[in-house]
Amino acid sequence: MVLATYYHRMGKMQQAIKHFEHADLVEPLEESKKLLLAQLYAQNNQLDKALNIYNIYTKKYPTSWKLKNDIANVYRKQQQYQKALDIVEQLFKRRKIIFLPSTLWQIFMQTKKI
Repeated sequence: MVLATYYHRMGKMQQAIKHFEHADLVEPLEESKKLLLAQLYAQNNQLDKALNIYNIYTKKYPTSWKLKNDIANVYRKQQQYQKALDIVEQLFKRRKIIFLPSTLWQIFMQTKKI
């Protein structure tokens, strides 16, 4: 776990992922580390792996706007724009819009439409 954290802090994401995955095999990662692993996966375009983790925690925390925003960003990277916009719309309706302007802007720039 120490090496995973070290590599993450040094910006060596592939090595961090490798060590987080190994640590998870030895002993299941605590929640915050598992979610960090999902972020690392998303940053490194291992989008299905990121989505799998996010979906597990979305079941546990169905109202978490942060998780939903992260999922919307994964869908955006997968070019599943309608799924991303559906999540963004849900969050707007619940007034959970802290990170949404960035997500919406990125979707707009990639599709040139909203």
